Amino acid sequence: ECIEEAGAPAGVVNLVMGPPDQIVDEFLENTICRKISFTGSTEVGKQLMKRSADDMKRISLELGGHAPVLIFDDVDPEQAAKISVIGKFRNNGQVCISPTRFYIHDRLRGAFTEAAVAFAKELKLGNGLDEGVEIGPMFESKAMEKTERLIHQAVDVGATVLAGGKKASQFDSGYFFEPTVLDNVTRRAALMTEEPFAPIMPILSFEEIDEAIAEANNTIYGLAAYVMTNDLTTAIRMAEGLEYGIIAINDPVPAAVQSPFGGMKHSGVGREGSHEGIEPYLETKAISFMLKGS
Repeated sequence: ECIEEAGAPAGVVNLVMGPPDQIVDEFLENTICRKISFTGSTEVGKQLMKRSADDMKRISLELGGHAPVLIFDDVDPEQAAKISVIGKFRNNGQVCISPTRFYIHDRLRGAFTEAAVAFAKELKLGNGLDEGVEIGPMFESKAMEKTERLIHQAVDVGATVLAGGKKASQFDSGYFFEPTVLDNVTRRAALMTEEPFAPIMPILSFEEIDEAIAEANNTIYGLAAYVMTNDLTTAIRMAEGLEYGIIAINDPVPAAVQSPFGGMKHSGVGREGSHEGIEPYLETKAISFMLKGS
């Protein structure tokens, strides 16, 4: 009704509610449906891709991510920490392009970490409709259980909890989890390879730019990556070297309708937004005429 009120012709846009399996089966098995666009997990996206092959349906997939943040030594560490904390804990990290791994240049690591911990501890949890609240609950119990599992496993293999690390104790109900900052995270932590979708901020470090690129690319995902630098040469090297569909340089919210949105590798196929997002819905025809008498 809202879409019709906005001016779209009746019946052009439809909302279907019900058992997911039945709805998906109809889309995939009915030949009337020739194009599928899906936003969700990589696991479900792979199943849709396989099943779409039977009817040669076009498919666009915007799937999981594991976004690195690379912070170079020419930025203000406190300002970088403030932007990072806001970006990380937005929606409790339950955003497809949420930053998930923070690589800080060695010369900034101490100051950045100290500031990030202080900012994280200041975030106010509660009902999002209440004045001053910055962090609400996670969306379901399984998500909070996964968060606890990832933190405990990371600590078991060497990580240190600098802030948070547990369910918020001041609430009688709801899935409230303390914004968590981890230090000394190793590659043995599941957090480094499994999409976290959680309010966990792991802090790591790097010294050389090639090392930073290699670490950032060391994942099956390739949706979004973030860079903080005031050096144009560094910015260009990041833009060229990072294997991600969206690369945000000094931009904490890299999304606009005129910009293509989507990922590489296991983060999806195709793009949303811009003209790249329209093209998968179109067909190209080659019309050849032979003129009489020619």
